[in-house]
Amino acid sequence: AGESLGVVGAGRIGRLLIDFFSQVGTAVSYYDPLLEAPGSLSDVLASDVVTFHVPLTANGPHATQAMLNASYFSGVHKRLRIIQSCRGGIWDAGFYAGLAPGQKPEILAQDVYPAEPPPVEDLARARYSTAHIAGYSTRGRLGGIVKGLAALLPGIEAEVRYPSGSAWFLEEEARHFAAQPLRFNALRDGYGWRKEFHEYDEAER
Repeated sequence: AGESLGVVGAGRIGRLLIDFFSQVGTAVSYYDPLLEAPGSLSDVLASDVVTFHVPLTANGPHATQAMLNASYFSGVHKRLRIIQSCRGGIWDAGFYAGLAPGQKPEILAQDVYPAEPPPVEDLARARYSTAHIAGYSTRGRLGGIVKGLAALLPGIEAEVRYPSGSAWFLEEEARHFAAQPLRFNALRDGYGWRKEFHEYDEAER
């Protein structure tokens, strides 16, 4: 409440964020040059928090590889916190290496890095650093199997039963990673079934 959110990349995930935060009264702006109504990058970078949801592309007029560089943030003169959870390659590696807590921009949370596994010092660049999971999670793997079976056997009728999940929070996950940074691959590959927020029971909420 009282803060603004900027979203770069208004595809499937970006649009979910835009719609959710708009519904709860947050001031939201977006930028996506691939849309007919692209929004405004300057408005996004004037927000309090910016989150990125773009693919990693190396060619074309809107290539995203190494786009987060000094020039990209040159117009930022206020505190700007970043959530980076799309692709580590959108960072300019030299610019990223010079970022430190309290600088502009400031990394609030990250689970993708220019190099993976990330060097241990990368964990100190953000308030919350977690191991990148993408499709490695139990949910992602089993969900992929279910979709694959449905594609191969469109007439199949079966009840999909997933394992029971657990509720845990970003602080806990970041603390776990910080205590064992060299276990990046093991933490990523063994990521459990974390409940979505709408699946929490009353005590967990």
